[in-house]
Amino acid sequence: MKHGSVYQRHARTCPRDAEGRLQAHRCRGGWAYVLEYGRDSNGKRLQTTKSGYPTRAAAQEALQETVRVLMTDVSMHALTTREYLETWLAGKAALKPSTAAHYQDALRLYLLPHLGDVRLLDLRPHHLDRLYEAIGTGRRGRPLSPSSIRRVHATLRSALNTAVKRRLIPYNPALHIELAPENPKRPRPWSADQSRRFLKAAEKDRLVALYQLLLVSGLRRGEATGLRWEDLALDQGYLMVVQQITEVRGKLVVGTPKTKRGSRVVALDQATVDVLRRHRARQQQERAEWGGAWHDSGLVVHPRGRPATAPRVRHSSLPEAGRAGGPSGDPPPRPASHEREPGAVSRCRHQGRVRASRPLHDGDHRRPLYARRPRRRPRSREPDRQPPDGVGTSERGAS
Repeated sequence: MKHGSVYQRHARTCPRDAEGRLQAHRCRGGWAYVLEYGRDSNGKRLQTTKSGYPTRAAAQEALQETVRVLMTDVSMHALTTREYLETWLAGKAALKPSTAAHYQDALRLYLLPHLGDVRLLDLRPHHLDRLYEAIGTGRRGRPLSPSSIRRVHATLRSALNTAVKRRLIPYNPALHIELAPENPKRPRPWSADQSRRFLKAAEKDRLVALYQLLLVSGLRRGEATGLRWEDLALDQGYLMVVQQITEVRGKLVVGTPKTKRGSRVVALDQATVDVLRRHRARQQQERAEWGGAWHDSGLVVHPRGRPATAPRVRHSSLPEAGRAGGPSGDPPPRPASHEREPGAVSRCRHQGRVRASRPLHDGDHRRPLYARRPRRRPRSREPDRQPPDGVGTSERGAS
């Protein structure tokens, strides 16, 4: 690390010639220092500059103090990247559960195996280049897409920014890394006519209220599944977003909205209010039919009293009109077995027999209603072994 240098910054009032070059004068501008601490992966200098000092001596003293603090703090911390990343993640107490799970996966699968043994002070951009090249080409496991690599890079960059603030390293080597460009798929939103056709095809589906909310109000999937009846004001025509339900490692987690501005008030049109009223009337009828087996969660959208999970809302709960790539005039299919009325008849495609569906009384609603029979392993049929020529012939002839 170089100790840097000090220089005087010229003001706009300093005399210049016709070509803009400074003339000899007694400058009254302030003083500054520049500290250079290496180069990035492209050979560009990494520098820190600070100005505003009245004299040369003041700038020189500030530069020496900065160098002394950096050298002292860095030399006292000889920890590895693994130790630092684990400590950094343990101290992130304000993370959302989904973000914490993403950070844990990034550390466990990619950052710690490739960078864990490198001393934090010795971490350089070329270490990161090798990391991204290895996980991008699938040298150790499945190759990652450019967008996934950028998420891993964002995790490492955030961790190293904290290390710079704590004066564990002089600069962040992840700030000047060139990553492969992303090629995201541009969404193709439905038109108003397509949305109306879809809602018309799904009007008999038990989750039509969810589709109406997602298309009209613009709620996130987690916000729509986490909406409670107490958050609705149907007479006044609005709803309040105060929570969301997300799925983290197969478990449903109830938390606050994604951002601070996510806690908001959303206006509802009369058509959406009518759909929600019909949905509430149907839900109250189901509650009366199920009796004690009903789990009253207070949520607006749920199958049989339990919140709808994100994967089911994302794909499985959509009618065929939506899963086929766009709205159509076909009627919606029969609901899944866990969404049918008690005593409804369902046909098992594989066994070819008809049996009545049973309600879910307890346990996780994602479990199948009927346990699958274990598949029998076919017995290996070996060909009949014939004795070699000349072996056992005399015994058979003698008998």
